[in-house]
Amino acid sequence: MARKFYQSKIRYFTLFAENEGIRAKEELYNIQLAMILSAFLCVFIGVYPRALFSLLPYHTVHYHPYAPSHVVGIFQLFPLAG
Repeated sequence: MARKFYQSKIRYFTLFAENEGIRAKEELYNIQLAMILSAFLCVFIGVYPRALFSLLPYHTVHYHPYAPSHVVGIFQLFPLAG
């Protein structure tokens, strides 16, 4: 009961509370660079996973992340996570 109360309270103050004029400052250059580099690496490894597999100590990795069975398995997990 208390958990649902606090969840609704968080939702209310996040979405419907008055704007008090609090503004976020611009991030520092090195933080922006780290975020851009991390985003690039995530997309690159997601599109081309062999680049990551080639760094592993045993180069004979026979794993195909986009095989139909893996893709179907991930899509079956989506309803459970949401």
